[in-house]
Amino acid sequence: MTSQDWNRLEVEAIVADYLKMLSLELAGQAFSKTAHRRALQQKLKGRTDGSIEFKHCNISAVMRDLGFPTVRVVSTAVQLPELVARSR
Repeated sequence: MTSQDWNRLEVEAIVADYLKMLSLELAGQAFSKTAHRRALQQKLKGRTDGSIEFKHCNISAVMRDLGFPTVRVVSTAVQLPELVARSR
């Protein structure tokens, strides 16, 4: 387990994985989020299920904020700037 920030290669790997899931979903093809997470864990040594899931949620939030479709089986995290903006 690691508590270090995600490095560029890790971020690139998880974004590529998210986009693959999104492509499959948009094409109407079934996929297993669990299988994707397990495959990622082989590349992202030391990253837990929870950290991968949380990062997928962050990616969904960014996609949503940019107006792009998101993977339906991935929750959308609420980003801090959004919380701050709503508190005004």
